[in-house]
Amino acid sequence: MFKPGDKIAVICNDTFAPVNPTTNCTNNRTWDPNPSCTNITCIVPNVENGQFYFNEKPINAEMALVIGSEMHLNCSLGYTPIPANTSLTCRNTGEWSEQESNCTRITCSELPFNFTNGEYKPGLQSQLLDFNHTTSPLCFDGFYLQNGTDRQCIGINEWSGDEPVCSLITCPSPSNFSHGSYNVSQTEYTYGNVLVPSCDIGYYIANNVTERVCEQKDIWNGENPLCKIVQCDEPLITNGNFVSNFTSFNYSVQIELECHKGYEIIEGSTIRTCQDDGTWGPQPLDCDKITCNDTSEVFHESITSDPLSGLKFGDVQNVTFNTTHFYLFDGYLSVTCSWDRKLRWISPPEFGMMHLHFLININFCEQINK
Repeated sequence: MFKPGDKIAVICNDTFAPVNPTTNCTNNRTWDPNPSCTNITCIVPNVENGQFYFNEKPINAEMALVIGSEMHLNCSLGYTPIPANTSLTCRNTGEWSEQESNCTRITCSELPFNFTNGEYKPGLQSQLLDFNHTTSPLCFDGFYLQNGTDRQCIGINEWSGDEPVCSLITCPSPSNFSHGSYNVSQTEYTYGNVLVPSCDIGYYIANNVTERVCEQKDIWNGENPLCKIVQCDEPLITNGNFVSNFTSFNYSVQIELECHKGYEIIEGSTIRTCQDDGTWGPQPLDCDKITCNDTSEVFHESITSDPLSGLKFGDVQNVTFNTTHFYLFDGYLSVTCSWDRKLRWISPPEFGMMHLHFLININFCEQINK
């Protein structure tokens, strides 16, 4: 039995809680407030940049869940739950097992650890790198990326992907090319090695490949050298011509030359060879006009001038004759130097001899004229 004014505590069964912790006995023999029990619940807290899930479904803040209910926090993109991957359980005290669960911004304060023979680019541009910030592994000169890709900030100081591997760049021996070779012959070369091609004697590099460099794994820069046979231009022959019949003049080809008729070799050789530098050797053939020294074809006792004073092939010279005892009957008094070194008449003259009475008449006529 209780007297008016007595106070008692209200105790509920498990999973229930009193609406009011105590009740008072009133003068009219009733309890105030009326003792009652209600289900113990936990109120879903409000969280920024995230949402709680119950039974795989999103639930709103301020919603009440009964004892034993379990929920987990999903954060928006770029945020992560703290503590990570923790479920919250409603306790019989009406409190959640984790009171400080929230979503925090994902940032990375440092790049992934450096790796051998390479580094990450770009480096740190600010104090914190945002979620999904991407950095690329780059190998130092002379190395190539054998394993590894871009890495992204996917968690707090957590990066996607694996540690890159940079290996030494090597190149196999380049393929051989016709009529030439490289200055060095090995089975393997490393980054930066330079090979200098050269052609065999009588050939030249036609595609301007002066060197090959090992630049990337298994890759030589440029193209294979192209060696072509050296060719000489058709030689210029003044007052001469070819004896040999050629349409092209490749390295080591020999040609035979000769002077035109009426010309003779002053210097040089009649045999010339196409040399490895594209020139002809030996000395060029120099042909000049012959000088006539045979007067047997134009000899006549009537000629009084000397027709051999430096007359060369093709030259023409007039001669004089003894007009006292001869007269020109027909032809011309011009001689030319022929290709066989003989002086010949252009149109052979015919002379007649003066008779004594004809000479007297000539003198008589001269006297009359005077």
